[in-house]
Amino acid sequence: MVSGDDGHAEGLRRKAGRLAERFWSLSEGRRVAALLMVALLVYSSLFALMVATGFGEDIFFGEEGSPIPVPYDVRYYQDRASNLLEGKIPYLEFYSESPPLIMYAFIPAALMGNSPEAYALLFSFYVFLTAALMYAVLRRRDERGALLATSLFLLNPISLGTALILVQDEAAVTLFYAVPVLLMLLGWGRLSVITATLGALTKVFSAVLLPLAFIYQDREGRRRSLIALAIAAATVALPLLAFAGEAFLRFPRYYLKMSGDEGIFEGISFWRFLQEAGLAVPGLLLQALFAIGTLAMLYLIWRRGIDPLRGSVLMLMPFFLFFPKITGDYYMVFLAPVCALALVDLRPTFWILAAAVLSALCQLFNSYGGMEAVLPMDGLWVLAPLAMSLLVHIVLIHLTLRLLRMGPQPVLEPEGR
Repeated sequence: MVSGDDGHAEGLRRKAGRLAERFWSLSEGRRVAALLMVALLVYSSLFALMVATGFGEDIFFGEEGSPIPVPYDVRYYQDRASNLLEGKIPYLEFYSESPPLIMYAFIPAALMGNSPEAYALLFSFYVFLTAALMYAVLRRRDERGALLATSLFLLNPISLGTALILVQDEAAVTLFYAVPVLLMLLGWGRLSVITATLGALTKVFSAVLLPLAFIYQDREGRRRSLIALAIAAATVALPLLAFAGEAFLRFPRYYLKMSGDEGIFEGISFWRFLQEAGLAVPGLLLQALFAIGTLAMLYLIWRRGIDPLRGSVLMLMPFFLFFPKITGDYYMVFLAPVCALALVDLRPTFWILAAAVLSALCQLFNSYGGMEAVLPMDGLWVLAPLAMSLLVHIVLIHLTLRLLRMGPQPVLEPEGR
């Protein structure tokens, strides 16, 4: 005998199976169109909900001390884009701690009115562009897997939240992190180095891809890529150094400050909450661990012949494990390569999602931009974010070990190898 609940569940499974069969029976173009329609419906619905619930200055720029965790950084994006459109020189004629190229990525939103809504739409566009590039490259290996990976990326809560709720520029940074990795998969070594260099001048995450890109090239390719790196970096940096002088060095100093060299940690990292509990770890020690961890990870990737997708995830791990200032939106940078790993394994996507959710809970205890924390960190309360941030480390370490132990995956190897 089958109970009513079991029979109902079996009926749902059969309907889902028939729906899946019908979907995969469609042509490739129709499958992509269906995914695009669903994604547009989800993004437009969430955008409309944000507008209907006060998506604007009242929500974004509440009174100082407001406990509402609003997308505070939008005001910086607006100021920097406006200054660029007025012809002002970055660092010299207006203050900025951002790398240079990310500021230019804001200009389309400024041209659309420079409103919070414009930035949410722009960042959503960057998410869709990243997804399109993922699909174009991955379908050369596995069309069904590429569609699954793209679906996971587009409809992931991290993508939706970063672009439309938090309105953070990591939605754009993810594009600049994903492109060099996809070029490595195509076997375009020199172009991957150039885009990683430009990515590092957009946000520093892409800097970890530079040594990775050299691994997948022969000696002559590395020589040419080194020249290309120097030209790309000089093309961006030298004009700014000529005009702004020492002020251009403000953004690398900012990242040193973030790394705890002044002894005060910020954000939602384990090390910050450990400091709040009275057990401070020297910032210089964490910087050393980050450097050693990055070099060790690079060696393991080279020694074990790990593919670019897994390598690009692994190269981020020392940053997330040892950098003193981590914010929840940073996990967006992981998303393109871990979703692309759905070609062989779905689980890395869900481990990163778990880490992001735990980090979002930690954010409730973090004050930011003049806004008070939602929950206090007085007395024993500090143990709550400390425990959750420790769980984040455990999740990331587990994922690291899993990726290192994964055997060779021919479908993930760079073309031409």
